[in-house]
Amino acid sequence: MGPIPCLTEEQAIMAQKHKWDLTHIETTDRRIFETISMQEYIMLQDNQLEAYGLFNTIHANNFKEGKTYRRISCVTRHMNSTVEYMVNYGMNNLIVFSEVQDDLGDMRFLLNRDMGMVFPSPIRNGAIFGTRRGKTKMYTDFSFNKNGVLCDEAIKSLDEGKLTGISSIFSEQVVYLDTLVGYGMYGRDILHYVVNGTLPEFICQNKMLGEMGKKRYVRMDVDKVMEAMDLKKKIDT
Repeated sequence: MGPIPCLTEEQAIMAQKHKWDLTHIETTDRRIFETISMQEYIMLQDNQLEAYGLFNTIHANNFKEGKTYRRISCVTRHMNSTVEYMVNYGMNNLIVFSEVQDDLGDMRFLLNRDMGMVFPSPIRNGAIFGTRRGKTKMYTDFSFNKNGVLCDEAIKSLDEGKLTGISSIFSEQVVYLDTLVGYGMYGRDILHYVVNGTLPEFICQNKMLGEMGKKRYVRMDVDKVMEAMDLKKKIDT
């Protein structure tokens, strides 16, 4: 729930484990944090009195002399996903405000995740695929990959310098296939299409799309815009 003096964030989150009887308020807004912390010294507006009064009411209703303490912490947003989920769940599934004791939807998972008690994502039953590591797996779907090495046609194209006119990366001693070379394609894509013999068609298609994009977002001259809106005549007169 946020940092408490002399404790880490994890210890504060697990405050119930210490059997503390406290009212803990958390917020992501630093201004709200400062207002509640120093409310004795800040003059509140009329539209703020009711909202901030609720914090004091919660504390007063659960107060036990010598045992109950009030704490307020400023919590970063990434640690507050449970609250965000509850808000969205209520807006999508409820029509009135209500107070419940049970969990809602996936709230328990998100709460446990924020407290570091579960893995980042739910683990469900399903097929397990091998990691795409190693040369044999990284470019499995590319035509130039032959059991983890370049095929003969790909090597020949690189050695003869056929691709240097497309990008300078193919003229270097070490070719990084994950480099963006233009036309919306990477080096691996270019080499893939070369081996398949379909490179000219793809370059032509991507050039056409690029030209269409330029024409679509072309900017007009300021004078032409003013003339089209009849503003130039008004300024001249």
